[in-house]
Amino acid sequence: MMGKASIQRDVTPVEARLTTLCSAYADACHRVNPVVREHCVWNRVALHQWRAYTLLC
Repeated sequence: MMGKASIQRDVTPVEARLTTLCSAYADACHRVNPVVREHCVWNRVALHQWRAYTLLC
């Protein structure tokens, strides 16, 4: 059986920003999940409208 090879490489600034963006997106999804489940708002557009309504009222 062959062993595994590990190759280290430098992370480019674009890759670093993309990793940060992916983490922020995942965090936002985890934060909105309870609201979606509680209010049964499954449609993306309806969720945006519901959130805008709650912020303005």
